[in-house]
Amino acid sequence: GQPTADTDAVTGSVAGYVVEDPTSARAALEPLLDLFGLVVAQGADRLVLRQTGASGAAALTVSEFVAASDGPVVETKREPDRNLPAEAILTFRDSLGEYQAASVRSVRLGAPGSRQHALSFPGVLEVGQARALLDDWLKRTWYSRETTTFSLPQPQVDVAPGIIVTVAASGNPAEFIVTEVEDGLVRKVSARQITRGAPAVWSGALPSGNVSAPTIGGQPHVLFLDLP
Repeated sequence: GQPTADTDAVTGSVAGYVVEDPTSARAALEPLLDLFGLVVAQGADRLVLRQTGASGAAALTVSEFVAASDGPVVETKREPDRNLPAEAILTFRDSLGEYQAASVRSVRLGAPGSRQHALSFPGVLEVGQARALLDDWLKRTWYSRETTTFSLPQPQVDVAPGIIVTVAASGNPAEFIVTEVEDGLVRKVSARQITRGAPAVWSGALPSGNVSAPTIGGQPHVLFLDLP
């Protein structure tokens, strides 16, 4: 089997997770990685999971590039706002609702249009936790609408998936998280814009329902019968 993944830099939990059909480990984990904003990288001897925007490490400044013969040194793309969701809906299993299906909704204030995105999470969450996770997901989606690609000279092993970088040549002073690295004669890097910050705060709730009043017993009532 594979060694246990390094999850020291990851926070969060679920009360259960369902894999309904035979599938690959990658496909089974994708909904979890997407909702919690996790990035997976190959470490020296095991997989390493990092949480987008939660790292306190300083960003790595990238300043040396390899010029491509058929394209720009740094290519930046920005998704039009009209293509981004104005609201999102998350369905899940409610741990305090007898594990029945539940849903929460999050709205991006000021977003143009009415585009809606639906997420189906095959796990068990509390309603407050699900709402906080969805708020963070929508925030990440809007911040990551800008992506950049560039090539670096070999070797540049410090630029790996999950590492936060700044790319001054992109014209954007924001931070980017490396999402993909393709090794060859040069090291081709893809990254997306992020924002750092603490996850949305949520608090647990007691399950709803009617609580019956306790039965108060009194002194026993005794009858003596004289039967033939």
